Amino acid sequence: MTTHFEHVVIVTRQTELEELLVRFSTIPQTRFYLEHAGLAFEPIEVAHRTYHDALTKIRRALPQEVRTQITERQLVPQYTFGDDDLVITIGQDGLVSNTAKYLQGQPILAVNPDPARYDGMCPPDRRPGITCLQ
Repeated sequence: MTTHFEHVVIVTRQTELEELLVRFSTIPQTRFYLEHAGLAFEPIEVAHRTYHDALTKIRRALPQEVRTQITERQLVPQYTFGDDDLVITIGQDGLVSNTAKYLQGQPILAVNPDPARYDGMCPPDRRPGITCLQ
């Protein structure tokens, strides 16, 4: 039996670089702040690129005829999920649990965008319908 989804909701979270850009406005200012605080900019930049590469791969893997919506983690409480939506979370483990509490039986496909950085453990109390990929 094949399940067909007409709508996929991809739940994302801001990368550390995106959070820093909200505060410092530009990449050069962010780099300056971090380096003067004795922190390395490159690992944050690499993590950002890795995350967005994974997001791009997910979007390309979805059939073109499937409607896709990307929503940020902070908007999930206000988002109205359809009964037949497939929800894909891309991020750390907490994103799966945080998203699942707002769903009513919709399946979740949890994607670890950076297995080298995150362990990617599925929540131990996961409910049926959550699938985790690394």
